[in-house]
Amino acid sequence: MSDFLWINSAEQLDTLAQQWLQQDALAIDTEFMRTDTFYPKPALIQICDGKNTYLLDPLQVTELQPLADVLQAETVIKVFHACSEDLEVFQTLLGVVPQPLYDSQIAAALLGESFSLGYSALMKILLDVDVPKGETRSNWLKRPLTDSQCLYAAMDVSHLFEAYQILFARSEKLQRTEWILAEGERMMNNYFQAQQAENYYLKVKSAWKLSRRELAILQQLCEVREQRVRQINIPRSRWLKDAQLWDIAKRGPKSAKELANIQGIPASFANKNGDKLAAIVRQAAAINDTDLPAALPKPLSPHAMSASKKLRTVANSAAEANGLAIEVLLKKKDIEQLVRQQPTSVAALPEGLQGWRAEMIGEALIAELHKG
Repeated sequence: MSDFLWINSAEQLDTLAQQWLQQDALAIDTEFMRTDTFYPKPALIQICDGKNTYLLDPLQVTELQPLADVLQAETVIKVFHACSEDLEVFQTLLGVVPQPLYDSQIAAALLGESFSLGYSALMKILLDVDVPKGETRSNWLKRPLTDSQCLYAAMDVSHLFEAYQILFARSEKLQRTEWILAEGERMMNNYFQAQQAENYYLKVKSAWKLSRRELAILQQLCEVREQRVRQINIPRSRWLKDAQLWDIAKRGPKSAKELANIQGIPASFANKNGDKLAAIVRQAAAINDTDLPAALPKPLSPHAMSASKKLRTVANSAAEANGLAIEVLLKKKDIEQLVRQQPTSVAALPEGLQGWRAEMIGEALIAELHKG
C-alpha cells in the first residue's frame, strides 16, 4: 500500500475524522524537525486506516481539532512505533497525546521478538520488506515535499498497519493485547510526569551526591531553566547545561561575580542572570529542613548489587519461560527499587511492577528478596 491521499483542508479532515472514529485502529506517524528549539516543529502527519494512507500537512491545515478528537477516542487504537517523540509532537501541536496506544516496538518485545527493535528491523522481520532510509534526515519543513519524501512517509504508516495486524493477531492469541495497551498507558503517564518542570532535577547526573539543601537549589535552578527555555523555545543546553546547574548547586554562588567563576559559564550569562540565580541560592539557604527535598539514593552497595543479580536471574527464567525479552519484563530501575524498598507482598511492589508483571513474577521476586 504505497499510494496516498493528501488532506488539504479543514473540511476534508473533518469528514475523514468522522470515518476514522468508526475504525478499530489507525497507524500513525509524524515527521518533525528539532535542531535548535526546545519544542519539535511538526512537519507532517501520516495516518493509515488499513484501506487508505493519508498525509496531513499541519503547515497548511491548521484547524486540527477533529484530529485531536480522534487521538482521544477510547474506541480507536492508535498504533505507533517507538512513540515517545510522537507524543511530544502531538502535545505541542494539539495539546493532547494519543490514547489508547499500541506501540509496535513494545508489542514485539512482549511477543517474543528482541527488545527495542528499530522500525526497519521490525518491518523486515514481520513483512520481509526493506525500508529505505534515505529520507530519514531530510528537511521535512521545506515545501514542496519531494515525491521521495511523500512515498517514504506514506510507506511508514502503511507498513506499520500491516505489521500491527500481525502483532495484534499474535497478542490476541497469547492474550497479551491488554499488556501492550497497559504499557502504552504507562508510557503516556511517564511522559506527563517527565514534562513537570519541578521534576527535572531528578534526571541530573550525580544529583545523588548533593545534600538535601543543595538539591533544593538544583531543583529550583532546573525549574527556572525549564520555564525559560520553554518560553523562548531553545534547547536546555543553550541556556545552561545540567553539569553547570549541578556546579551552581554545589558551590552556591551568592553573586554574579561568583557565578562567573564557575567553569563553562560565560561572563555575559553571569552578568545577565547572576542576580536571579544567586537569589535562588539564598532562598534555598532559608528553607526549613522539613521542607527540603528528600535525599536521593546512592548507588547500590556491592551486597545490594549481588541481590539485584539474583532478582535478574529470577526474571530471566520467567522471561524465557514466557517468550519475553527480559528488558521489558524487569527494568534496571525496577530492580533497584525492589532492593531498596524490600517489599514483603505483591501488593507492595513498585508501581512499575504492578499489573501483568506482578501476576507473572511478583511472588517469585518477593520470595527471592526474602530468601533466608
